[in-house]
Amino acid sequence: QMCIRDSFISGLTAGHSYKLVETKAPDGYAVALPVNFTVEDSGSDQEVTMINKQVLMSKVDTKVVELPGAELEVRDEEGNVVDSWTSDGKPHAIKGLEVGKNYTLVETKAPDGYAIAKPITFTVADDAKNDQISLVNKQIFVSKQSITGSEELPGAKLTVTHKETGETMDSWVSGKEQHAVKNLIVGGTYVLHEETAPDGYVVASSIEFTVMDDGLNQTVFMKDKQVTVKKLDSEGNGVVGAKMQVITAEMPLSADGEPTVVDSWVTDGKGHHVSGLEVGRNYILVEEEAPESWVKANPVAFSVPDDGKDQEISMTDTRMKANKVDADGKPVEGAELEVRDRRGNLIDKWTSDGTTHDISNLLVGEVY
Repeated sequence: QMCIRDSFISGLTAGHSYKLVETKAPDGYAVALPVNFTVEDSGSDQEVTMINKQVLMSKVDTKVVELPGAELEVRDEEGNVVDSWTSDGKPHAIKGLEVGKNYTLVETKAPDGYAIAKPITFTVADDAKNDQISLVNKQIFVSKQSITGSEELPGAKLTVTHKETGETMDSWVSGKEQHAVKNLIVGGTYVLHEETAPDGYVVASSIEFTVMDDGLNQTVFMKDKQVTVKKLDSEGNGVVGAKMQVITAEMPLSADGEPTVVDSWVTDGKGHHVSGLEVGRNYILVEEEAPESWVKANPVAFSVPDDGKDQEISMTDTRMKANKVDADGKPVEGAELEVRDRRGNLIDKWTSDGTTHDISNLLVGEVY
Protein backbone atom coordinates (compact mmCIF):
# COMPACT_ATOMS: atom_id res chain seq x y z
CA GLN A 1 0.00 0.00 0.00
CA MET A 2 1.13 3.60 -0.74
CA CYS A 3 0.20 6.14 1.94
CA ILE A 4 0.12 9.97 1.78
CA ARG A 5 -0.74 11.36 5.22
CA ASP A 6 -2.88 8.32 5.93
CA SER A 7 -4.49 8.53 2.50
CA PHE A 8 -3.90 5.31 0.56
CA ILE A 9 -3.28 5.46 -3.19
CA SER A 10 -5.14 2.93 -5.30
CA GLY A 11 -4.40 1.53 -8.75
CA LEU A 12 -0.59 1.31 -8.46
CA THR A 13 1.52 -1.59 -9.76
CA ALA A 14 4.63 -2.93 -8.04
CA GLY A 15 7.84 -2.04 -9.87
CA HIS A 16 6.27 0.89 -11.71
CA SER A 17 7.26 4.58 -11.28
CA TYR A 18 4.78 7.39 -10.68
CA LYS A 19 4.64 11.17 -10.12
CA LEU A 20 2.67 12.81 -7.33
CA VAL A 21 1.39 16.23 -8.46
CA GLU A 22 -0.25 18.94 -6.33
CA THR A 23 -2.75 20.77 -8.51
CA LYS A 24 -3.88 23.24 -5.86
CA ALA A 25 -2.37 24.12 -2.48
CA PRO A 26 -4.31 25.21 0.61
CA ASP A 27 -4.75 28.98 0.95
CA GLY A 28 -1.53 30.56 2.13
CA TYR A 29 0.70 27.70 0.94
CA ALA A 30 2.82 27.34 -2.18
CA VAL A 31 2.07 24.53 -4.63
CA ALA A 32 4.85 21.97 -4.12
CA LEU A 33 7.01 20.51 -6.87
CA PRO A 34 5.94 17.06 -8.15
CA VAL A 35 7.39 14.07 -6.27
CA ASN A 36 8.63 11.03 -8.28
CA PHE A 37 8.45 7.59 -6.64
CA THR A 38 8.67 3.90 -7.52
CA VAL A 39 6.48 1.20 -6.00
CA GLU A 40 8.82 -1.36 -4.43
CA ASP A 41 8.10 -5.08 -4.71
CA SER A 42 8.97 -5.66 -1.05
CA GLY A 43 5.64 -6.55 0.44
CA SER A 44 5.92 -3.61 2.85
CA ASP A 45 3.87 -0.44 2.95
CA GLN A 46 5.48 2.75 1.56
CA GLU A 47 4.97 6.40 2.44
CA VAL A 48 5.44 9.37 0.10
CA THR A 49 5.91 12.78 1.73
CA MET A 50 5.05 16.08 0.01
CA ILE A 51 5.76 19.23 2.05
CA ASN A 52 3.93 22.51 1.52
CA LYS A 53 5.82 25.67 2.42
CA GLN A 54 4.56 29.15 3.14
CA VAL A 55 5.89 32.49 2.00
CA LEU A 56 5.09 34.98 4.75
CA MET A 57 5.18 38.65 3.88
CA SER A 58 5.68 41.33 6.57
CA LYS A 59 4.95 45.00 5.93
CA VAL A 60 7.13 46.95 8.35
CA ASP A 61 8.40 50.46 9.03
CA THR A 62 12.07 51.31 9.51
CA LYS A 63 11.85 50.07 13.10
CA VAL A 64 10.64 46.64 11.84
CA VAL A 65 7.19 47.16 13.32
CA GLU A 66 4.30 45.61 11.40
CA LEU A 67 2.54 48.36 9.48
CA PRO A 68 -1.20 48.27 8.59
CA GLY A 69 -2.86 50.03 5.68
CA ALA A 70 -0.53 49.19 2.77
CA GLU A 71 -2.12 47.84 -0.45
CA LEU A 72 0.01 45.00 -1.86
CA GLU A 73 0.06 42.60 -4.82
CA VAL A 74 2.10 39.58 -5.85
CA ARG A 75 2.52 39.14 -9.61
CA ASP A 76 3.88 36.21 -11.57
CA GLU A 77 6.43 36.42 -14.39
CA GLU A 78 3.67 37.31 -16.88
CA GLY A 79 2.41 40.14 -14.67
CA ASN A 80 -0.71 38.32 -13.53
CA VAL A 81 -1.83 39.11 -9.98
CA VAL A 82 -1.82 35.89 -7.93
CA ASP A 83 -2.63 37.52 -4.59
CA SER A 84 -3.56 40.97 -3.30
CA TRP A 85 -4.35 42.27 0.17
CA THR A 86 -4.20 45.22 2.55
CA SER A 87 -1.73 44.82 5.39
CA ASP A 88 -3.36 44.53 8.82
CA GLY A 89 -0.37 44.63 11.13
CA LYS A 90 0.31 40.89 10.93
CA PRO A 91 2.44 38.75 8.52
CA HIS A 92 0.46 37.65 5.44
CA ALA A 93 0.72 34.11 4.01
CA ILE A 94 0.81 34.64 0.23
CA LYS A 95 -1.65 32.59 -1.81
CA GLY A 96 -1.31 31.17 -5.32
CA LEU A 97 2.46 30.55 -5.35
CA GLU A 98 4.30 27.60 -6.85
CA VAL A 99 7.65 26.26 -5.75
CA GLY A 100 10.46 27.07 -8.17
CA LYS A 101 8.73 30.05 -9.80
CA ASN A 102 9.63 33.75 -9.68
CA TYR A 103 7.30 36.46 -8.41
CA THR A 104 7.29 40.22 -7.78
CA LEU A 105 5.90 41.84 -4.66
CA VAL A 106 4.47 45.28 -5.48
CA GLU A 107 3.17 47.97 -3.13
CA THR A 108 0.45 49.85 -4.98
CA LYS A 109 -0.40 52.21 -2.14
CA ALA A 110 1.52 53.04 1.05
CA PRO A 111 -0.07 54.01 4.35
CA ASP A 112 -0.47 57.77 4.76
CA GLY A 113 2.84 59.41 5.60
CA TYR A 114 4.98 56.59 4.14
CA ALA A 115 6.80 56.29 0.81
CA ILE A 116 5.88 53.48 -1.58
CA ALA A 117 8.66 50.89 -1.45
CA LYS A 118 10.44 49.51 -4.50
CA PRO A 119 9.09 46.17 -5.81
CA ILE A 120 10.82 43.00 -4.60
CA THR A 121 11.43 39.99 -6.87
CA PHE A 122 11.68 36.60 -5.15
CA THR A 123 11.82 32.89 -5.96
CA VAL A 124 9.95 30.22 -4.03
CA ALA A 125 12.83 27.88 -3.18
CA ASP A 126 12.36 24.09 -3.03
CA ASP A 127 13.83 23.78 0.45
CA ALA A 128 10.86 22.67 2.57
CA LYS A 129 11.28 25.80 4.69
CA ASN A 130 8.96 28.74 5.09
CA ASP A 131 10.21 31.99 3.54
CA GLN A 132 9.96 35.40 5.20
CA ILE A 133 9.84 38.55 3.04
CA SER A 134 9.93 42.00 4.60
CA LEU A 135 9.00 45.12 2.66
CA VAL A 136 10.17 48.23 4.51
CA ASN A 137 8.31 51.53 4.30
CA LYS A 138 10.30 54.66 5.07
CA GLN A 139 9.05 58.14 5.91
CA ILE A 140 10.10 61.52 4.56
CA PHE A 141 9.65 64.26 7.13
CA VAL A 142 9.65 68.00 6.38
CA SER A 143 10.82 70.26 9.19
CA LYS A 144 9.90 73.94 8.86
CA GLN A 145 12.05 76.18 11.05
CA SER A 146 13.25 79.77 11.36
CA ILE A 147 16.86 80.66 10.57
CA THR A 148 17.65 81.22 14.23
CA GLY A 149 15.52 78.47 15.82
CA SER A 150 15.32 74.69 15.98
CA GLU A 151 11.63 74.42 16.86
CA GLU A 152 8.94 73.91 14.24
CA LEU A 153 7.56 77.10 12.66
CA PRO A 154 3.75 76.97 12.24
CA GLY A 155 1.78 78.72 9.52
CA ALA A 156 3.79 78.04 6.34
CA LYS A 157 1.81 76.68 3.35
CA LEU A 158 3.97 73.94 1.79
CA THR A 159 3.69 71.71 -1.27
CA VAL A 160 5.71 68.75 -2.57
CA THR A 161 5.61 68.18 -6.34
CA HIS A 162 7.16 65.56 -8.61
CA LYS A 163 10.26 67.02 -10.28
CA GLU A 164 9.54 65.57 -13.73
CA THR A 165 5.75 65.79 -14.00
CA GLY A 166 5.01 68.71 -11.69
CA GLU A 167 2.24 66.64 -10.09
CA THR A 168 1.33 67.71 -6.55
CA MET A 169 2.05 64.83 -4.18
CA ASP A 170 1.15 66.49 -0.88
CA SER A 171 0.33 69.93 0.51
CA TRP A 172 -0.15 71.13 4.08
CA VAL A 173 0.24 74.01 6.53
CA SER A 174 3.15 73.58 8.92
CA GLY A 175 2.33 73.00 12.58
CA LYS A 176 4.22 72.33 15.78
CA GLU A 177 5.52 68.95 14.59
CA GLN A 178 7.36 67.69 11.53
CA HIS A 179 5.13 66.58 8.63
CA ALA A 180 5.33 63.06 7.15
CA VAL A 181 4.92 63.57 3.39
CA LYS A 182 2.35 61.39 1.61
CA ASN A 183 2.33 59.72 -1.83
CA LEU A 184 6.10 59.55 -2.42
CA ILE A 185 7.88 56.63 -4.09
CA VAL A 186 11.34 55.32 -3.22
CA GLY A 187 13.78 56.46 -5.92
CA GLY A 188 11.64 59.42 -6.98
CA THR A 189 12.89 63.03 -7.03
CA TYR A 190 10.64 65.77 -5.69
CA VAL A 191 10.61 69.53 -5.01
CA LEU A 192 9.52 71.12 -1.74
CA HIS A 193 7.92 74.54 -2.34
CA GLU A 194 6.89 77.16 0.18
CA GLU A 195 3.76 78.75 -1.25
CA THR A 196 3.34 81.31 1.54
CA ALA A 197 5.48 81.97 4.60
CA PRO A 198 4.16 82.69 8.10
CA ASP A 199 3.56 86.39 8.81
CA GLY A 200 6.87 88.19 9.28
CA TYR A 201 8.94 85.56 7.42
CA VAL A 202 10.38 85.36 3.90
CA VAL A 203 9.32 82.66 1.42
CA ALA A 204 12.31 80.30 1.16
CA SER A 205 13.90 78.89 -2.00
CA SER A 206 12.51 75.55 -3.16
CA ILE A 207 14.40 72.40 -2.16
CA GLU A 208 14.92 69.35 -4.40
CA PHE A 209 15.31 65.94 -2.77
CA THR A 210 15.36 62.25 -3.72
CA VAL A 211 13.78 59.44 -1.71
CA MET A 212 16.76 57.17 -1.10
CA ASP A 213 16.42 53.37 -1.25
CA ASP A 214 18.20 52.86 2.07
CA GLY A 215 15.46 51.74 4.43
CA LEU A 216 16.04 54.81 6.61
CA ASN A 217 13.74 57.72 7.34
CA GLN A 218 14.73 61.10 5.86
CA THR A 219 14.17 64.66 7.07
CA VAL A 220 14.17 67.67 4.75
CA PHE A 221 14.83 70.95 6.57
CA MET A 222 13.51 74.25 5.20
CA LYS A 223 14.39 77.42 7.15
CA ASP A 224 12.71 80.82 6.82
CA LYS A 225 14.59 84.09 7.30
CA GLN A 226 13.23 87.43 8.49
CA VAL A 227 13.70 90.96 7.15
CA THR A 228 13.27 93.56 9.89
CA VAL A 229 12.70 97.26 9.12
CA LYS A 230 13.56 99.87 11.74
CA LYS A 231 12.40 103.48 11.46
CA LEU A 232 14.87 105.64 13.40
CA ASP A 233 15.66 109.26 14.17
CA SER A 234 19.14 110.77 13.87
CA GLU A 235 20.00 109.55 17.37
CA GLY A 236 19.02 105.94 16.68
CA ASN A 237 15.70 106.04 18.53
CA GLY A 238 12.57 104.45 17.09
CA VAL A 239 10.12 106.75 15.29
CA VAL A 240 6.39 106.30 15.92
CA GLY A 241 3.61 107.02 13.41
CA ALA A 242 5.32 106.73 10.01
CA LYS A 243 3.22 105.03 7.31
CA MET A 244 5.46 102.51 5.57
CA GLN A 245 5.23 100.25 2.52
CA VAL A 246 7.39 97.62 0.89
CA ILE A 247 6.75 97.37 -2.86
CA THR A 248 8.14 95.15 -5.59
CA ALA A 249 11.03 96.49 -7.63
CA GLU A 250 10.51 94.00 -10.48
CA MET A 251 7.90 92.96 -12.99
CA PRO A 252 5.14 92.00 -13.02
CA LEU A 253 3.29 95.09 -11.85
CA SER A 254 -0.18 94.97 -10.34
CA ALA A 255 -3.33 95.05 -12.48
CA ASP A 256 -3.40 98.87 -12.51
CA GLY A 257 0.23 99.09 -13.66
CA GLU A 258 1.60 100.06 -10.29
CA PRO A 259 4.21 98.20 -8.22
CA THR A 260 2.69 95.56 -5.99
CA VAL A 261 2.53 96.41 -2.30
CA VAL A 262 3.69 93.34 -0.39
CA ASP A 263 3.39 94.81 3.11
CA SER A 264 2.31 98.06 4.78
CA TRP A 265 2.26 99.20 8.39
CA VAL A 266 2.48 102.18 10.74
CA THR A 267 5.64 102.30 12.84
CA ASP A 268 5.35 101.83 16.59
CA GLY A 269 8.94 102.63 17.49
CA LYS A 270 10.00 98.98 17.23
CA GLY A 271 11.33 96.81 14.42
CA HIS A 272 8.76 95.43 11.94
CA HIS A 273 9.13 91.93 10.43
CA VAL A 274 8.14 92.33 6.78
CA SER A 275 5.64 89.80 5.39
CA GLY A 276 5.19 88.67 1.77
CA LEU A 277 8.86 88.70 0.72
CA GLU A 278 10.58 86.00 -1.34
CA VAL A 279 14.23 84.98 -1.33
CA GLY A 280 16.13 86.21 -4.41
CA ARG A 281 13.82 89.13 -5.26
CA ASN A 282 14.29 92.93 -5.09
CA TYR A 283 12.09 95.37 -3.20
CA ILE A 284 11.79 99.06 -2.27
CA LEU A 285 11.07 100.39 1.22
CA VAL A 286 8.91 103.51 0.95
CA GLU A 287 7.84 105.99 3.59
CA GLU A 288 4.36 106.77 2.35
CA GLU A 289 3.72 109.40 5.02
CA ALA A 290 6.06 110.76 7.69
CA PRO A 291 4.84 111.61 11.18
CA GLU A 292 3.93 115.25 11.68
CA SER A 293 7.01 117.53 11.82
CA TRP A 294 9.27 114.83 10.36
CA VAL A 295 10.89 114.88 6.91
CA LYS A 296 9.81 112.03 4.63
CA ALA A 297 12.85 109.87 3.85
CA ASN A 298 13.97 108.76 0.42
CA PRO A 299 13.00 105.21 -0.61
CA VAL A 300 15.47 102.42 0.18
CA ALA A 301 16.04 99.63 -2.36
CA PHE A 302 17.04 96.22 -1.04
CA SER A 303 17.31 92.60 -2.11
CA VAL A 304 16.65 89.41 -0.15
CA PRO A 305 19.68 87.14 -0.70
CA ASP A 306 19.46 83.39 -0.13
CA ASP A 307 22.22 83.50 2.48
CA GLY A 308 20.56 81.82 5.43
CA LYS A 309 20.78 85.01 7.51
CA ASP A 310 18.20 87.40 8.89
CA GLN A 311 18.35 90.99 7.57
CA GLU A 312 17.84 94.39 9.15
CA ILE A 313 17.06 97.52 7.13
CA SER A 314 17.10 100.97 8.74
CA MET A 315 15.46 104.14 7.44
CA THR A 316 16.26 107.41 9.24
CA ASP A 317 13.85 110.33 9.53
CA THR A 318 15.05 113.86 10.24
CA ARG A 319 13.44 117.04 11.48
CA MET A 320 13.88 120.62 10.23
CA LYS A 321 13.53 123.19 13.00
CA ALA A 322 13.02 126.97 12.69
CA ASN A 323 13.86 129.56 15.35
CA LYS A 324 12.82 133.24 15.07
CA VAL A 325 15.36 135.34 16.99
CA ASP A 326 16.51 138.97 17.15
CA ALA A 327 20.05 140.22 16.53
CA ASP A 328 21.05 139.14 20.02
CA GLY A 329 19.73 135.61 19.49
CA LYS A 330 16.70 136.10 21.71
CA PRO A 331 13.39 134.42 20.65
CA VAL A 332 10.92 136.65 18.85
CA GLU A 333 7.17 136.19 19.19
CA GLY A 334 4.43 137.22 16.75
CA ALA A 335 6.30 136.83 13.47
CA GLU A 336 4.21 135.22 10.68
CA LEU A 337 6.38 132.74 8.78
CA GLU A 338 5.90 130.49 5.73
CA VAL A 339 7.86 127.75 3.98
CA ARG A 340 7.31 127.30 0.25
CA ASP A 341 8.84 124.89 -2.24
CA ARG A 342 10.75 126.09 -5.28
CA ARG A 343 7.50 126.18 -7.28
CA GLY A 344 5.95 128.54 -4.76
CA ASN A 345 3.59 126.02 -3.17
CA LEU A 346 2.86 126.64 0.50
CA ILE A 347 4.26 123.84 2.64
CA ASP A 348 3.88 125.13 6.19
CA LYS A 349 3.09 128.38 7.99
CA TRP A 350 3.00 129.47 11.64
CA THR A 351 3.31 132.43 13.99
CA SER A 352 6.41 132.40 16.14
CA ASP A 353 5.75 131.97 19.85
CA GLY A 354 9.29 132.16 21.17
CA THR A 355 9.87 128.38 20.85
CA THR A 356 11.42 126.19 18.18
CA HIS A 357 9.01 125.19 15.38
CA ASP A 358 9.22 121.78 13.64
CA ILE A 359 8.54 122.34 9.93
CA SER A 360 6.00 119.89 8.52
CA ASN A 361 5.55 118.26 5.08
CA LEU A 362 9.16 118.43 3.91
CA LEU A 363 10.79 115.95 1.53
CA VAL A 364 14.40 114.85 1.55
CA GLY A 365 16.33 116.39 -1.36
CA GLU A 366 13.75 119.08 -2.10
CA VAL A 367 14.62 122.79 -2.14
CA TYR A 368 12.57 125.19 0.05
